[in-house]
Amino acid sequence: MAERMVMRKSLEATVEPALVVDACPAAILVVMNEAVVFMNPSAQELLGLDFLPGHALLSVQALTVPQEQAVMRQWLTSVREGSRDPITVRVPLSDGRLAHVRFSAQPLQGDRCGALVLVAIDVTDTERVRQQLQRLAFVDPLTDLPNRFLVLDRLTATLRRASRYHTSFAVLMIDLDGFKSVNDKFGHDAGDLVLRVVSQRLLTAVRESDTVARLGGDEFVVLLDPDRDEIASQIAGRIIEQVGRPIEVANQHVNIGASIGIASFPREGDTVDELLTKADMAMYASKSKGKGRWSIFDAPLRERMSRDKTFVLWIPGHTVGVAVIDSQHEELSALINALAVAIADGVDAAAVRSQVAALASYANFHFDTEEQLMDEHKVPLAAAHKREHRRLREELKVIDRNIEQQGLSLTLASLKDWFVNHTRQSDDALGRALNLRGVR
Repeated sequence: MAERMVMRKSLEATVEPALVVDACPAAILVVMNEAVVFMNPSAQELLGLDFLPGHALLSVQALTVPQEQAVMRQWLTSVREGSRDPITVRVPLSDGRLAHVRFSAQPLQGDRCGALVLVAIDVTDTERVRQQLQRLAFVDPLTDLPNRFLVLDRLTATLRRASRYHTSFAVLMIDLDGFKSVNDKFGHDAGDLVLRVVSQRLLTAVRESDTVARLGGDEFVVLLDPDRDEIASQIAGRIIEQVGRPIEVANQHVNIGASIGIASFPREGDTVDELLTKADMAMYASKSKGKGRWSIFDAPLRERMSRDKTFVLWIPGHTVGVAVIDSQHEELSALINALAVAIADGVDAAAVRSQVAALASYANFHFDTEEQLMDEHKVPLAAAHKREHRRLREELKVIDRNIEQQGLSLTLASLKDWFVNHTRQSDDALGRALNLRGVR
């Protein structure tokens, strides 16, 4: 201990503190009365500034872009009041670039003038990675549209604002007509091209204040804010017209349509789950009328749905030609439809979890049936199909675990995607293979 004290005193006697600060690789600034009164060489290099004693003082707010100067001022006030939270702001550099710089600060010990010591770190690369990760989390990579998580967030914010100010908005659920045939005939690359073209056409059909998002597969949702009935119907008509224009694929023109369902706040529902589910129901009512149409979830549709429970998330009629598989697909469809009706009736997450568990149990029975048929008839690529089954089983578990987190409407959308992808892709090939072996 005594030896340490001797060494410290020796250091203090031989080394000037200012030299230590100047040699420090960290960027250090001293701020007094909102002005920068000192910058060490590392800070000057980072910020691209020459600090000359005796020259005009630089306002600390001037270090940031104009839009963030007020935020910087508030942060300095909070530091003087005892906060030690850092702040990240954009700083214009001398070469014209913008850097993201994180400042941390604390009062200068022993100073009675309110001086603050700031340490600055360039976090531009870190911020860029963070923004890229955020984009991946909330933007659909194929179409560059908001994904289901971002549109859910916007819907929630819009609903809160509309509830507070007694305004209205509408949700349009869109499903493409004829997309599967294009995908099957020309391949997935062509299908991706069609989805990108349709996305751009949807953007041209709506207003700048509206939001267009891709839920997954060939399903999109549009948030109209604000809304009146005539606006929703006009925009739905424009979407059908725009999407219906021919699209060139592999030197051929293909035609895609759009079926649309509309639900408005507050008339058709006062929660995000209710609005999305009812817009989905109205969309499938459009499909049942002949596709290429729009429908509003109104009193007649509710009465028809409650009377005969004909609403379906997956339109019956897509068969693979093997009776036992088609029968089980129909039962899976009925289980998902029952869940849709329950959500529309306002059930809670616990009831949804119970129905999802019943669906998972029957899905496992269905997968076991298919695997028994594959083994019995020595179907090629059976191993790949079984791996797909394992993935689908895991997806069901993930959906079940995330019910509270993603909400009932997105749970329903996830189940629909899960089911449609299974029946329209994997089981099509299985049905053909079994048919070639005489299984009907």
